[in-house]
Amino acid sequence: MLRFFLYIFFILTSILLPAQEVDLNSSDIPILVVTTGGLEIPNEPKLDAHLGIIDNGLFRNDITDPFNGYDGKIGIEIRGNGTADLDKVSYLFETRKSDGSNNNVSILGLPKENDWVLYAPWIDKSLIRNVLTYDLANRIGMYSSRTRFVELVIDDEYKGVFVLMEKIKRDKNRVAVTKFEEDNNDPSAGGYIVRIDSWFHHTKGWESDIYQVNGEDRACYFQYVYPKYDDITDNQKEYISEIVHDFERTLDTATPPDIAVEISDKIDLKSFADYFILQELSKNPDAYRLSTYFSKDVDGKIKMGPMWDHNYCYGNYNPYQNVWEKWEYDNHWFDFPGQIPFWWDKLLKDSTYVSTLNDRWNMFRNNGTIDCNMLSMRIDSWAAEVYEAQGRNFVRWPVLGENSTFNWNAGPTYEDEVDYLKNWLCNRIDWLDEQFPKMKRKFEISKFEISPNPATLYTTISIQSPVTDKTRLHIFTLDGKLVITEHLDLVKGYNVKELDISTLSKGVYIINFPEIEDFTSKKLVVH
Repeated sequence: MLRFFLYIFFILTSILLPAQEVDLNSSDIPILVVTTGGLEIPNEPKLDAHLGIIDNGLFRNDITDPFNGYDGKIGIEIRGNGTADLDKVSYLFETRKSDGSNNNVSILGLPKENDWVLYAPWIDKSLIRNVLTYDLANRIGMYSSRTRFVELVIDDEYKGVFVLMEKIKRDKNRVAVTKFEEDNNDPSAGGYIVRIDSWFHHTKGWESDIYQVNGEDRACYFQYVYPKYDDITDNQKEYISEIVHDFERTLDTATPPDIAVEISDKIDLKSFADYFILQELSKNPDAYRLSTYFSKDVDGKIKMGPMWDHNYCYGNYNPYQNVWEKWEYDNHWFDFPGQIPFWWDKLLKDSTYVSTLNDRWNMFRNNGTIDCNMLSMRIDSWAAEVYEAQGRNFVRWPVLGENSTFNWNAGPTYEDEVDYLKNWLCNRIDWLDEQFPKMKRKFEISKFEISPNPATLYTTISIQSPVTDKTRLHIFTLDGKLVITEHLDLVKGYNVKELDISTLSKGVYIINFPEIEDFTSKKLVVH
């Protein structure tokens, strides 16, 4: 009951009071204390500073408690592109030894490393969207950053609720591609991490070729993540860019039904399916075109992920408020260089990829990974974790019930934001349940004949097909029992196939093509 009244107090004060300083005395989540000596933290380069972490586990954290989670040197800078101009900004920091070298440490139970992100939820008033997406990605087997909620104080100034996250980088506990050894000049001896994003400089990446999607030019920018653009050699640049070019050229020229066959040695199809599912589940307006990561390990295939930057997702974007319908992969209202690559439109023309999508979606639905009740409980759990701290956050930053440039608001209380997120997500799941089965690629046939009909032992079907493709023919009894399945390899034009019906008893049967759109079932008489 006390927590409830605290919650109401914090909400009311965040509505009635302007932005104000908050004195943080204690918290039920870890406290991070950064000391810069009064210096302003720049966008770059990193500023030398001190970080102390108070983390008493199940016990309360007092601001006067000793630093027991970390107590040492860091370098810190502001991070982000557009978000760097918000009132509440995010930070990058690296843990350092006294001599300034990297200090690989475990922070708040996360695996040892030296590069970290302090993400500042501002646009996302639920505070949860990134945490939800990364957690879900890890649960389906795609590494994405692990997270912890914290409260941040910089030079005695309370900054609010932040999310400690792992920076995307090559590491055995992060993106685990093979490390390049300094004395090995073979560009195939290590792994690569690449990002698709909108900003470009020729030393930091390369530009794709131009491809067509329904008569529209599509191109994008690729950026070196590992090896870093400051470290990558010319041979490595040529090697990874040619691998991506080869994939794109092959995908562009492949035709149904052989698209997946043509690219099977180039991409990890499952990772492409999982990435698609997560981006569409969240209805991310930046999906596929910004903050889009993929990797390529030694002797491996192009693999999508990790997920990154999901603060606008789950209906948290002004054109999408309360709209949980429509796909994102065919969203083409962005200009170059922020366009969605042609990959997804082309892959969805392939029955193997679409079947993989359906199989993965059905598996996640059946095992409870993507489930309205389960995800709602997880959201409630995170909301409870920051229940007390969000009150202070929205006193310091009174944005509840206020519109910002790119989003809207779900209501004047934090509870409104959490309820909206859960309801929107459940509606999106329901919509996708209806849509994924419809994505099974269909095509029309212009002519279909059975001769002879009635028939005995054998009959012949004639099909006029507008495309070269594979399909199936089903023969059912009148009471719906499937008795024959024939797999057909159709060529564009006229096709003739003899059917062995010698196993059928005398009677009337129904012929059906499950993958051919608008096909009217025909009767076959056996005598």
